Amino acid sequence: MAVGLTAYSVAVFSFQRYRVSANPLKVRVSSQISRRVTAATICGVWIVAALFAVPTNIIKFIYKSHTISEILTYFQFAFLFGL
Repeated sequence: MAVGLTAYSVAVFSFQRYRVSANPLKVRVSSQISRRVTAATICGVWIVAALFAVPTNIIKFIYKSHTISEILTYFQFAFLFGL
């Protein structure tokens, strides 16, 4: 989850920095609305990172007794045949 959280945070920061650079006069920095948007953005990034981490943890829980080659073979088969 930490890797995803870092990647999504960097993407959001880059988007925010672009908005400020492209339209510097339209962006309000110290208003009540911008604080709410910032808090909502932070919560959203955490939720997205957690949601994308769930499938990985489920797979690790289900296949913890199998070797990596068995897991990869299964996923390669599933990908090829659309299972």
